[in-house]
Amino acid sequence: MRIHTGECGKKFTGSTALQSHLYRHRGERPFVCAHCDKTFYSQTNLKRHQVDSHSDDKPFCCPVCGSRFSQHSYLVPKKKKKAKSKH
Repeated sequence: MRIHTGECGKKFTGSTALQSHLYRHRGERPFVCAHCDKTFYSQTNLKRHQVDSHSDDKPFCCPVCGSRFSQHSYLVPKKKKKAKSKH
């Protein structure tokens, strides 16, 4: 367990998560998208952005409206939102 001894005292299980958190405190966004120059606190968020924004691979299709998504997790909240709006 790595403990952040800065202003918030959060605890992290790994050094990567701690480093990403420290970037946030310092306002640093060292991971840059090569396609659009958008910046991120973590490599994981950069990779997610690149798949979502710069890839045509969107295998998950909404059965309600036909919109396509790169990740199944993006489809599930959309289903819930559409179901709520019908009532």
